[in-house]
This record gives sequence, C-alpha cells and structure tokens, in this order.
Amino acid sequence: MVRTTRSGAEFSPYELGTPIQCDVDVADLLRLRYAELDAQGDGGDVIDSDHALEAPIRPACTPTKPPNNVKAQMQPPLPRPQVSPPHPSAPASKSHQQNFASAACPAPSQSQCPAFPEMASECTAPLHPPQNSAPSTAMHRNARQSGSHGRRKRKRELSTHIPTVEKPVHAKHRAHAYAQAIQVDLDAAMLPVNSTGFGGQNQVLACDRRDAETLCSQPGWCYIPSPPAVPTNTAGQNKGDGVTTTGAIPIVDRHGRMVVLIAGSPQMHWQSEVAEPLAEAIAAGSSHLKFSSEKLYHKRGDGFAALASGPSHGGGESFPGNRVLSPSERSFMDMLLEHPAMQRASGFMNQILHTYNPLMYEDYRLHQEELHVKEPHLRRNFPNSIWSSLTVNCGPQSVTNPHVDGRNRPDGWCPVLSLGPFNHRLGGQLVLPDLKLAIEFPPGCVIFLPSALLVHYNCPIQEGERRYSITQYTAGGLFRWVANGFQTQEAFLARATAAEKKKWRLNRATRWEHGLRFFPVIV
Repeated sequence: MVRTTRSGAEFSPYELGTPIQCDVDVADLLRLRYAELDAQGDGGDVIDSDHALEAPIRPACTPTKPPNNVKAQMQPPLPRPQVSPPHPSAPASKSHQQNFASAACPAPSQSQCPAFPEMASECTAPLHPPQNSAPSTAMHRNARQSGSHGRRKRKRELSTHIPTVEKPVHAKHRAHAYAQAIQVDLDAAMLPVNSTGFGGQNQVLACDRRDAETLCSQPGWCYIPSPPAVPTNTAGQNKGDGVTTTGAIPIVDRHGRMVVLIAGSPQMHWQSEVAEPLAEAIAAGSSHLKFSSEKLYHKRGDGFAALASGPSHGGGESFPGNRVLSPSERSFMDMLLEHPAMQRASGFMNQILHTYNPLMYEDYRLHQEELHVKEPHLRRNFPNSIWSSLTVNCGPQSVTNPHVDGRNRPDGWCPVLSLGPFNHRLGGQLVLPDLKLAIEFPPGCVIFLPSALLVHYNCPIQEGERRYSITQYTAGGLFRWVANGFQTQEAFLARATAAEKKKWRLNRATRWEHGLRFFPVIV
C-alpha cells in the first residue's frame, strides 16, 4: 500500500525506516473506502430480535444531516502484527492480506520530519506559549482546576467509555492473541447471508441437550478450555493488580479470517467488582417481575426471560423505534444500565473490539453517530457504546437452544458476557456446531461472534446452579435505514433514479463480499 504526501513523494509505511508525519486525513480516507457500501441500501425484514417496538415517533422538526465538512474523530490505524500464520499449510490469499494491511498501517509519528524539510515548520510548531509569556495568577488557578477536572474525566471514561487512543500495550495483546489462534475448517465467505446482505438466514434447529464431553467425542470436534492467565505486572501498578488477566484466543477460518474472538476477562478484580455484582443485580431485579409466556418461551430457550433494550428497525415499521417494555421491566432495565458494573462491562466490550478489530469498531461508531444525529428520539443504552441494543437473559438457568440471530448485522461481532454461580467446566460451554467447537464459558468471560451467521447455544448446567448472560448487538435494519438515506426501502426505490437503482442492485449483489473485510485476516 502506497501513500502520497502533499509534495508528491511516495513511500511504503513498511519500508521507510524514518517516521514521518503526512498531511492526510485518515477519516476522509475511511469514508471514501466505505462510500460504495454505505451509499445505497436494501430491503428485507431485518430486525435484531423478536421484541416489539414502540410506535414510531418522528420529531416535529426533522433534523438535517450533518454538514459534509464535519469530520469524524477517527482513531489512528493499528500497527501491522508481525506474527506467523496459525497454520502454514493454509496461508491467506493476497487479497485478504491487502485488506488487513489497509486496516493496520502504522500511524505517522508526531515527531519532526527530516525526510520532508518543507513540512518541518508544521511538524515542529510549538504546542505551548513561549516561555517568556508569564501566565497570570488566574491562569495558574485555571490550570490546577483543569487538571483536576481532567483526572475526573479520565476516570469516568475508564469506567463507562470506549477507548480513544491506540496504546503500545494493545499491540502486545494482539501479538499474544495471534500466536494462540485456532484454525477451523470453515470458509467465512460461505456462511449463509440473506439476499439483502443486511442479515443472516433464519434457521429451524432441533434442541440439543448433550454435554460437552459427548459432543467432543464426535470426529472433528474440539474442546477449548478457558483462556489462561497472562502476567501483566508493570511498573506503576498497584500490588496484586493485573496478575490474572486472561489472554484472548482468536478463532480463524481456513483463510485466516478471524470470525470468533474469545476475549476472556480483564483482571483479577473483575469477578468481585463486575461479574458477581452484575449477576446479583440481575437476580434481585428480575425476581420481582412477572414475565409473559412469550418472554419465557422463545426460540432461544425455554424457562428464562429475555429482556431487550435499545432501538431497532424492521418488520414493516415506517421508522426505527425503541423497544416496548412494561413500566416494571423498564425500571429494571434502567437500573441495570445505570449500574457501575454494567457500564464497566460495556466499556470493556468496546475496548476489546477497538483493540482487535478497529475497522469494524470505526464502522459501527460512524453508524451510531449518523443514526442518533438524524433520529434523536431513539434512546441509547449507553452514551458511547457502538452497539444499539442489549439483551439480558434473566435466568435463573439461561441455557440457550441452538439458534442464529439472523436479524442482526451479519458481518458484525456481538459480545456475549456470561454471569452467575455455576461450574463452567461441567456445563454452560458455548457450542458452535458450524465450527465443531465447544468453548468453556466461565462467569465474567466475554466472547465475540457473528451471531447472525453462526449457530450457537449452551451446554446444560448442573441442577441448582444459576446462569445469566448479556449480549450487545445492532439490528441490520438500522444499518439499512442509514444506507437508504434515512428512509425505507420502498421510499428509496420510489425516488431513486435509474442510475441509483442500478448502483443499488450492484451493492446488493456485492454487499456480503465487501462485508468480509470486517473479519481481520491474521497473516
């Protein structure tokens, strides 16, 4: 991949030894890269769950689209991992390597630019006032106050927000994870996507109550234990912190595409500060609710309630809407969404996606910004989460049947958090029959998977044990709504010109092919 600077010089970021800074807006490059995919949309009954939506409400004054000159605050690209393929016998194709390289080019340094003298004035411009300009007493006081405010702001972001800056430790995490990658006999390009490209194909599947040992006794099946602890003690950390961080394990197809990520849990205090309080909050709050039979018996399982919160679209609605919940259910969900442990868990999910799949993270983030600027009546679960919706399986034994969530975005990862007091070695494993895998899923662990494409379910847990789970996702219908110019498929086609309809048909035929680029390729 070759970049060209304002002076016309060309260089390869993997061949030039001196770090330089270029006058290039990466956000503009990303928008150009996605222009063909995001310009048009497609029809189809695409929503992300079976929960009802509130009656669509359009604001009295429809907001206009943001001006074109407003640039997204894109994160710097990630460095290219220098690791070996998980299996030398199945190397990735050149096209896949190029796709991954384009998402993993190293960001230019903020230092001086000796290779381009004409840009030296821009690179070496002072960032602070000259030393001879003595600040006033008020400026000193404001500086102290701003520092205090900044520390509080950073503390809030660590507990509730998505990451904003690529750190060197992220590259170390990726390198360690890529070395642990497990390859399966699957081609992600052959996974079943519906004709619109905005969802998977719904399937009618039989219930399977076999335990992991029985499943893995079949030919070709594999059992994956929970990720091992990774030492992370560094200078400046408190004693006892960071010694039990679990390492991530990618699951890749035969071409090296990462389709599943076993993220594990972040550190030793995660159980006591997040997993256990969150399980207790779900158990205590849901015990006072009376659920209808529709919420207790559904395609994902029987005997446990599933409550969803967040906006969705599809199923014939004219506009996106918020899910309908009873007053008691809404109160429970609001309590859970405001719980510090839930906010911290959501922040961890966002951080993991940002670290291991920055291209998907940025696409989701841009979609969220566009959607909520244009549709302010939609309620967000978290102020800064890139996923629109959240489902809580309230237990007490949340053990799902084989199913696919075909109405979710097909090329998107959905994080699933396992909770509750149960023995994860005897039950509760995540089963992926398409990959012939049974994965240990201990309480507090997070696993990312394309839930619209892969059949998934849980092994039964032991009698008397309790298990809960939380999943975040975004409906493919919401992406379709934005791609259609914030209108339905029928409205778009009724107003489209012949050229626009021709481009729409081309996008429909190639949408899944373009969507494959959101699965990082490990080379």
